[in-house]
Amino acid sequence: MENRDSLNKSSISAAQRRMIVMHEKTPESSAYTETLLSYVQYPVDADDIFKRLLESHPILKTIIENTENGEYRTKFYEFEPRINKEIIGTGEDVKEFIKETTPVIPVLSSPLYRFRHVTAGHRHHIILHVHHIICDDVTLMSLNRTLHNLLNGAEFKTTKDQNQLLVQTEAEYIKSNKFEVDEVYWRDIYSTLPLTSEMISNISSSWNDTTTYRANQKMTILLRESQAMVQTICHSLQITAFQYHLSLTAMVLQQYLGTSDICLQVPISNRSFQFQHTVGLFVNTVVPRIKTNYLMTLKENIKNISEVFLKVMEHSNYPMNCLASSILKTHRQSLSTLCIAMFNFATTSSHAQIRIPSKHAKMPISIDIIQDKVSGETELIMEWAEDLVPSGMAERLFESLFEVLSSTDLTIDRRLQETSFLSKAEVKLLQALSKHQEILHVKNVPCQSTLEAHTKEHGDKVAVVCDDGKLTYDQLNRMANVVAHHILSIVEPSILKKQPVVLVMEKDEKAIAAILGIWKAGGFFLPVSLSNTAAMNDIFERSSPALVLTSVTEDFILGDSFPVINVNEIAHDTSNYISVTASIDDLAYVIRTSGSTGTPKQCKIRHRSLQVMASSWKKAYKMTECEVTILQWAPLSFDVFVGDVVRALISVAGTLVVCPDEKRLDVGYILNTIQSHQVSIMEVTPQFGQQLVENAEDGNLNSLKTLILGSDTVQTHLYKKIKSHLRADQRLLNSYGMTEATIDSSFFEGSPPDTASGTVPIGKPLPGVIYHIVNKDTLQLCPVGTVGELYIGGDVLAEGDVDLVRLPLTDSMSLKTGDVARWLPSGDVELLGRLDNMLKLRGFRISTTEIENKIASIDSKIKSVCVLPLSNDAEVELLCTFITVYDEDDGFINKVGVSQKLKGTLPYYMIPDIVHVIDKIPLTTNGKVDRRALPKIEDLLKEGKSKSNDAQPDVSSTVSILSALFAKAMGLDAGAIDNELTFMEQGGHSLILLRFASSIKMSTEYDIGICNIFSYPSIAALANYIDKKSELEATTT
Repeated sequence: MENRDSLNKSSISAAQRRMIVMHEKTPESSAYTETLLSYVQYPVDADDIFKRLLESHPILKTIIENTENGEYRTKFYEFEPRINKEIIGTGEDVKEFIKETTPVIPVLSSPLYRFRHVTAGHRHHIILHVHHIICDDVTLMSLNRTLHNLLNGAEFKTTKDQNQLLVQTEAEYIKSNKFEVDEVYWRDIYSTLPLTSEMISNISSSWNDTTTYRANQKMTILLRESQAMVQTICHSLQITAFQYHLSLTAMVLQQYLGTSDICLQVPISNRSFQFQHTVGLFVNTVVPRIKTNYLMTLKENIKNISEVFLKVMEHSNYPMNCLASSILKTHRQSLSTLCIAMFNFATTSSHAQIRIPSKHAKMPISIDIIQDKVSGETELIMEWAEDLVPSGMAERLFESLFEVLSSTDLTIDRRLQETSFLSKAEVKLLQALSKHQEILHVKNVPCQSTLEAHTKEHGDKVAVVCDDGKLTYDQLNRMANVVAHHILSIVEPSILKKQPVVLVMEKDEKAIAAILGIWKAGGFFLPVSLSNTAAMNDIFERSSPALVLTSVTEDFILGDSFPVINVNEIAHDTSNYISVTASIDDLAYVIRTSGSTGTPKQCKIRHRSLQVMASSWKKAYKMTECEVTILQWAPLSFDVFVGDVVRALISVAGTLVVCPDEKRLDVGYILNTIQSHQVSIMEVTPQFGQQLVENAEDGNLNSLKTLILGSDTVQTHLYKKIKSHLRADQRLLNSYGMTEATIDSSFFEGSPPDTASGTVPIGKPLPGVIYHIVNKDTLQLCPVGTVGELYIGGDVLAEGDVDLVRLPLTDSMSLKTGDVARWLPSGDVELLGRLDNMLKLRGFRISTTEIENKIASIDSKIKSVCVLPLSNDAEVELLCTFITVYDEDDGFINKVGVSQKLKGTLPYYMIPDIVHVIDKIPLTTNGKVDRRALPKIEDLLKEGKSKSNDAQPDVSSTVSILSALFAKAMGLDAGAIDNELTFMEQGGHSLILLRFASSIKMSTEYDIGICNIFSYPSIAALANYIDKKSELEATTT
């Protein structure tokens, strides 16, 4: 780690030391090679030009060596320049040729330049490659100017190399009080770290300081017309062009990176007056932290960022190495995990420099603004690491930067909430992705009218089956008419339009007839599960039902305030039904969903929305290409139940096979039902779908055309496992939907791409559905690849207790889903969890879904994974992992084994604290994970204690004592502590470490304080320090 003492001993600057370290990590990279190119149309004496260039710039003769004591020193050697003379074809791209042949210049014990003479036809190119360690922008301009003068026979001046004077000046600063003041400033700025966005995490976790990355670049000239506006704004706000361009660039980056709190590396010149005309590397890189409050206006935010940077400049001499070391020591995070972008602003007034793009990238993203004072042009250059930043995303970012920085009509008094920083092309792409491009033809009648039309054409066809019960379309329609007649004989049609008919029935063929009868009477229904009778009073109180339809006789549905009809008692009645006026805009049903406040929400869906979905399913599921027989698996109170009814009986004239509630989790029964009734389409949860395909025998699933996985996220490995059990012609769909948006909104089909979340995408919006992914703070559109919140629009939105929002980009309302999502380049949507399930644990934002998927992928024996946070008696929140396996556990599935497998794929704060293998992940009656039925943390800790007592590895007594005390501070058993991992890696935040230090002081004679714990941050390291200290004290007494 860089510190004050090591900097004091150096004979090179802090910036040069950092550059040596970075380049030595990637010795094959040419990212630190700067290139100058000049050319003439006549022959030149290249040897003489380069010899005179060396005379004018002696700094080129510098060699840096590593001394025996590990320090660096500079030397100057006199030697004849070696010139590479090359000839290329006249039509060859010279700049591309030079880029691809840019040499790697070793930073140590080697000349820091290379000369080349490239001839292409009559044009002679003089090329200088020089290592960045001895030149900054000012030096490059000086070299470029001299090279130009030499080629044109003009005079040149000899420059001075005052690097040692710079090093001496820097050493004096490091010894001064100003260094301490600056250190306090930067430690305060980074006393907490910004919550990294998904985009930053993905890029930074892939970036490796020891890997060489190919660079890609785009360059353009900003519109000259915008310069007048830039000057006006700068004058009115009393800021510089640098501050203006930095502010706007930061705001564009914030929109693309998906966070309002970003860090940028910004190289700045630390040339004092005495070094103004000196060549060398007079640069320090500062890392301003730029936070945006979207309630500000654009003008206020530009002013705010400008003031932030002015403050940064007051402390700009503080070496970047020291800041990086401080962050690593305090937070156990590398600066590169926080900061993935560099911004550089430079002005030039010299002979125009021909820019040669770099072959390798220094940073994931680098943005340069170059102002030419002579021509008045401003150039935008962006470079990115090809393997880390998707080219499509990078090019769209570049286009947005160009349009924002070239804008001639920025409305600086507009609030940032109302301001988009996306290019026109990006917005057009997002609008194209947001909805299905095919026109959807929707029947303009209520659902019961469609059923009656099917009955006229297919009256003798079986419509509904449930075990031994069976109804043809004629029989179903007649039973529905009877139900409607009895409803209308009790309740006025006007009341039925306002108050629901509560449906409390066993799930069978009569329940389907009851639903259709309610619709025929002009009413809408509210389904209630027979397992939810405890909530019946609340349901009746909130709903004020017009009446109750039931097939049971329990007392809980009896009352004086509303009538009750038992469908079993009227099923065989032959009463005549008199139709009532019905509209596609009538309500069809109400579904109760769980609410964040604890009070269930009531979502009201109209027939229009159901008809939109009926047409959408018919097209997307290709329901006209096969005989449609749908297995109805979901509970009656679940909206997927309604979806199954509509798909089977309204989308087409198909057959609905109803699975009774008591047999929903009976795998054998369902497999036999699929085979005996030749089911072609069914929807189940992913977990139950896995059980079905893995237990299917020959012939069980032969009839199945489409298997839909819904109601839960699908891990990629699980999707692939299920797909491997199906034939190539059998479709596997990952469906996504919200009750508040009429059941289904999209689905994914095909080979799933690799996603950061490890889950299968939810696909593209269905016909009739509109998707928007927006910034949760501004509600502005998120670019492709950037994480935001998913909103749903279209004629599918519910009424009632629904969170509808009018987005800035549309006049219509959209549903706030609370789901975190992003567009993939394919046009599919990836879900990354829930906004309300994105945990903040140990100061970091994490997704348990991501952890589950990473664990599931580490071994083929793992069947399922569930991760959730639990608090122990010490009020320490722990990440607990529950795993089921296919085969007998071979021993690796434990805390240590899983942690080792996850290292390198997840940051330390996402490594589980407890890993527990169980026989089966408990499921709710809806087929989802029943988290409440998982083992309690107290039982897990007791079991861990007994296991840890069985066999303990041989360790020193000091290690045993410290391990026990740290475990106590954490609220864990000592067997759960890894002696080699750091305290921070095991969840030991500052309060726990203070508790640990206090326990050591009270329970032992070790002379240890909190500072020692930070200096020796693991059990093994601290124990070793204590033992050696004791040995030393023993020998000196």
